[in-house]
Amino acid sequence: KALAMEQQEIEFNQSKRQLASNNESNSPDSTMRLQSNTIDVLGCNFEEAKRKCEDTFAKAMLRKNPVVYVLHGHGTKGILKQKIRDWLRRDRQWVNKFKSADKEDGGDAFTQVEVKKIKY
Repeated sequence: KALAMEQQEIEFNQSKRQLASNNESNSPDSTMRLQSNTIDVLGCNFEEAKRKCEDTFAKAMLRKNPVVYVLHGHGTKGILKQKIRDWLRRDRQWVNKFKSADKEDGGDAFTQVEVKKIKY
C-alpha cells in the first residue's frame, strides 16, 4: 500500500511539472511582436529613428527578454530600412543580433533586434 501511494505521489509530481512546462510554453513568446516591444519610426528621418531606437534599446537592456522590433516599413526604395540595418551592423554597442521579422510578425517591414543584456 505504501508503495502504491509513493507511486501516486511520483506521478502527481510529474503531472505538476508537465503542467508548469505547458504553461510556460503557452505564455507569449519573448520574441513575439507586441505593441510594447515595437518602435514605430515610420516617417522619421534616420537621425530621429536612431534616437528612438537608442532610447528603446537602453530600456530593453534592463528587461528579461530584450527583443525589440523596429517598424520602418518598406518606404521609398527602402532607404530608412537600409540605413537602420547598416547602423545596427556597424555599431554593436546595443545589439547582439538582428534580422528581418518573421512573416507572422510583419516580415521585412520590421527589423527584429536582440538587444544586449546588461551584465552586473
